[in-house]
Amino acid sequence: MAAPSRAATPAPLDPVSVGLVTVGILGFAFGGKHGARHGFDDPLAVVTLLGGIALLTTFVRRQLGTTTPLLDVRLFGQRAFAVAVGCIVLAMVALIGLDFFFAQYLQLVLGLEPLAASVRLIPLALATIVGGLIAAPILARVGTRASIAGGLLISALSLVPLLSLGLADEWLILSGSFIVLGLAIQVVAVAANDVIVSAVTTDRAGDAAAIEETAYELGGGLGIAVLGSVLAAIYTDALTTVRGVPAAEMADSRESLSEATEIAAGLPAAIGDALVDAARLAFLDGLHVAIIASIVLMLTATAVAAAVLPRVFSGAR
Repeated sequence: MAAPSRAATPAPLDPVSVGLVTVGILGFAFGGKHGARHGFDDPLAVVTLLGGIALLTTFVRRQLGTTTPLLDVRLFGQRAFAVAVGCIVLAMVALIGLDFFFAQYLQLVLGLEPLAASVRLIPLALATIVGGLIAAPILARVGTRASIAGGLLISALSLVPLLSLGLADEWLILSGSFIVLGLAIQVVAVAANDVIVSAVTTDRAGDAAAIEETAYELGGGLGIAVLGSVLAAIYTDALTTVRGVPAAEMADSRESLSEATEIAAGLPAAIGDALVDAARLAFLDGLHVAIIASIVLMLTATAVAAAVLPRVFSGAR
């Protein structure tokens, strides 16, 4: 049990800053999602992306201009702190995004019932629990840099076998990758938490913890939005016209695999089956690209963590 503590000068609630960062993040995420689907030269994508960036820039300048900021962005001036937060965001982008898309893969591509699909996702959840239990001893033994960079590298490598998944239920490949991913990601999360909280004084521990929690939520949201945009864009391009499907229904089928499945149910059996088969293959193309994007993100984070983080982080306290 830790003794309760309170900042000497807690920051007051700043509704303007809350509005700026909320609308800015939503605008940026929507612009990226819309741009990936309709092209980044689309006027709506350009306006929302630039608008989100402008609002977030205004938010940062507002925080730097006050002695009691809602979010102390000066903390990111510490390289170890900034890298640790960034690693959490990128790890959650891959973990939450892929977890969300594999739920669709299992049900819509493989045709599994929700219960059967959930069972195949259990290894990932259990591995993260076990990873949390073994992370502290690993951190103490190998140090900060090896725990974070090594964990990210192993996470990236664990995704490679998933590129072999197709229309068959390869549950052993899926479970093996998920177990390694869950263990490695949790080691990264615990080691990054140690850096984030240790990088500040006790008086600012609440600020650091709030930033870390926001990184988890932001990473998860961006994972679904960004990787989802990538998957959707590839799916739309890969789903070519199926003979016998009216143009309007074909256009609607390119919106999502679930939409294609619903449309196929109302078509003659042979045509509907052909549409579903084509849509499943197109979804697989998008899923594979999303996996590759996750691998690239994790490898990038690995390189940055290895270059910036010290072997053992001593902290500010």
